[in-house]
Amino acid sequence: MNYLIGLDIGTSSVKGVLLTTEGKVKKTVKEVFTYKEFENGGLELDPDEYLAACFAALKKLAEEAVDGQIKGICTSSASGNLLLLDQNGKPATGIISWQDHRVTDEARELLGEMDLDAFYRQIGWPFSYKTFPLAQLCYMKKHEPKLLSDCSAVCMSTEYLYYVLTGKWGISSSAGTTFYLIDQEKGCYIDHLLEIMEIPKSKLPPILPCGHVLGGITEEIAASCGIPAGTPVILGSFDHPSAARGVGILKDGEML
Repeated sequence: MNYLIGLDIGTSSVKGVLLTTEGKVKKTVKEVFTYKEFENGGLELDPDEYLAACFAALKKLAEEAVDGQIKGICTSSASGNLLLLDQNGKPATGIISWQDHRVTDEARELLGEMDLDAFYRQIGWPFSYKTFPLAQLCYMKKHEPKLLSDCSAVCMSTEYLYYVLTGKWGISSSAGTTFYLIDQEKGCYIDHLLEIMEIPKSKLPPILPCGHVLGGITEEIAASCGIPAGTPVILGSFDHPSAARGVGILKDGEML
């Protein structure tokens, strides 16, 4: 029997499904995230606890696949949760939730008055100057510039999971919507935003298409997540198009 694993990495929890390659669901799981709140409106998830929840979901699903082979793992996520890594590739910050509200006027001061309708069309998601990674990066740029300049990687929680599982970086253009740094039509990072933040592209995950096989589960991480080494990890999409695919909306012009 051949199986696939899908993870829905949400705001409050990670949900998982083990299904056969013919589409029959064998098991579903759910692991809840616990956040830490700060007096300044901050809301963060501990990176180790985040990985533990994802690994627990993967292990429970893998235990039900003992009569066959797991052919691939893919995720659906809205993410929007910012994380910086230090020079050793370890978390330099907590995973900053998209619901974090520590940002006040920093984004407006750095970015100026933007044409939000045009930016929405370019990015694929509304921008409020208050939440999600771009606003949070503006906060860091003003209040913690050394943290931003000294980090080795700027990513979101989903891409961090991919990196830990495979040792490789990648972000799908779809799942990168809430990063607010990717031009959806051109499929590239937006240079002038990176210039404002002073973030070189070398610190960002390469933009790759949905369905791209990023790599296999590493030998080092296989025991921790319960998935055999070499199992392919595949870049998934933002949660809205994931839902559309799930209910069979596959062509331009069909209504979601």
